[in-house]
Amino acid sequence: EEALLVEITLLHNSKKGVKSGLFRKGAGKIVFGPWWNYALERVATLSTAPGAHGANGSANDASSTSGETDPNKQFTAILLLRALFQFLRLGLAQVVREGKLPSLKKSFGVDWIECVSRAKKVVDVYCRSSNTDSTTNGAFREVAKELDLMVEHVEKLGGVIGAPGTTNVMNSASNSNAVNNNSINKNTADPTNSKPPTTVSASATKTTAPATTEF
Repeated sequence: EEALLVEITLLHNSKKGVKSGLFRKGAGKIVFGPWWNYALERVATLSTAPGAHGANGSANDASSTSGETDPNKQFTAILLLRALFQFLRLGLAQVVREGKLPSLKKSFGVDWIECVSRAKKVVDVYCRSSNTDSTTNGAFREVAKELDLMVEHVEKLGGVIGAPGTTNVMNSASNSNAVNNNSINKNTADPTNSKPPTTVSASATKTTAPATTEF
C-alpha cells in the first residue's frame, strides 16, 4: 500500500505529458481498475472492523478481528483512497476536460462515471456511518468529503453520478467489482490475504505523442 501511495503521489505531481501518457500507454486502466478497487475494498474492510471509527471517531483506534490492528497500515489505506480521489479531481484536471469523458472511455477504456459511481456506493455505506453513530468523524469523514468533491468535479465534466449520500446501500465492497473486468482478485476481500496490485512506475507512462496532450 505504501508503494501504491508513492506511485499515485508521483503521478499527481508529474508533468502534463506524463499524465496524458498514463492513458495512452494503457496504465490508466490499471490506476482506475485494480488500484481503485483495491483501495475501496481496504477502506470498506477497515470501516466494518469492530471499533473502526474509535471512541473519538478516529480510524487509528480500530481493532479488527481479522488481524488489521496496525494503525499505520490502517491510516495508509485511507490515505491511498484519498490520494486516488484527489488525483482524479486535481491531478488530471488539465488532461481530462469537460466533454471528454466519452472519449476517455471509448479510446482508453477508462470509465470515470462508473468508477466514481462505484466509489460513491462504497463511501456512502462505509464512510458516512459508524457502528454507533449516523455520521462519521475523523479519517473516514475526510474520505467522504473527498468523494463529494470528486463527484462534483466529474459532474462538471458532464458525468451524472447523483447527489452525495443518496446511493443505494451495497452488501459489500466486493460487489462493486463485479461490473468491471479490471476488478481485483476476490481474495482481497479478506485483509489477511489482501495484496496490493502491481505498481506502475510513472516513468513507464512517458509518451512521444505530439505536444497537445488533451484528449
